[in-house]
Amino acid sequence: MNYPAWQLKKADPAAETSLAGAGCGVLLRRVLAARGCTDPAAAQALLGQGEPLSDPFLLTDMDKAVVRIQEAIENEELMVIYGDYDVDGISATAILYECLTSQGAHVRCKLPTRGSGYGLTRAALESLASKGFKLVVTVDNGISAVEEAACAKELGLDLIITDHHLPGDTLPDAIAVVDPKRPDDESPFKDLCGAGVAFKLCAALEGCDPAELLEMYGELAALGTVADVMPLVGENRTIVREGLSLLQDTCRKQGMTVIVITHNSAIAPMADRVIHLKSGKVTQIEENPHPVPVEEIEW
Repeated sequence: MNYPAWQLKKADPAAETSLAGAGCGVLLRRVLAARGCTDPAAAQALLGQGEPLSDPFLLTDMDKAVVRIQEAIENEELMVIYGDYDVDGISATAILYECLTSQGAHVRCKLPTRGSGYGLTRAALESLASKGFKLVVTVDNGISAVEEAACAKELGLDLIITDHHLPGDTLPDAIAVVDPKRPDDESPFKDLCGAGVAFKLCAALEGCDPAELLEMYGELAALGTVADVMPLVGENRTIVREGLSLLQDTCRKQGMTVIVITHNSAIAPMADRVIHLKSGKVTQIEENPHPVPVEEIEW
């Protein structure tokens, strides 16, 4: 099979020079210029600390989700967090579980397997109903579960959906559907992962600025964001920068080993050791005697 040859963009010395004012290294200036980012202010905005985390109640239906969850806590109802089997789904489940248990909720977690399939199923809902659960809260799934939402209603289960995937033409009929990508959502940042949405739900439940919860949940929110290959801009940049810094601190202060699996090689300088994998095999192991603080990494 013939593939077209790579087309290399010519260097733009003038643009690269203008980006020196943004504090970028030579290689980064060249990459930015090749992508059409030639304004130092725009480069600083892209590569900076990130944006302030917006009010979680700007997410459509967040108020409805909070009211129903608080009602379940007050009435000691059994509720379940229905997650996903990937890193984002597991991180989102862990974040919300920690938050709800800290508020005294009677909550359990359910994570499907790759064998059982992604998302809500009738069989799973019937099983939950038979065990006395009253409220199901999804994380990182559910936005396309129109039939399953109808099933939940038939079974007497209240359903709250939190997700970040694109919705279909019809939203599920649920108590609340929290998804920054739903057409009528008015929140300013649309590229949160499932763990990011769960993190915002926790801030809404706690009644605080999301930034106040970064120390508690930032590591997990960052893992979900990086693992789901979300754009590292805006609020995601804020979450990941803080979360990776916390992970690095955990290693140093607690004497723990943290393994970060990522496609983003730009963050590799923060590690003590970098293991390269290809087709399931280790191809290279690099020792890094001088790990770089997250705050100093250009990514």
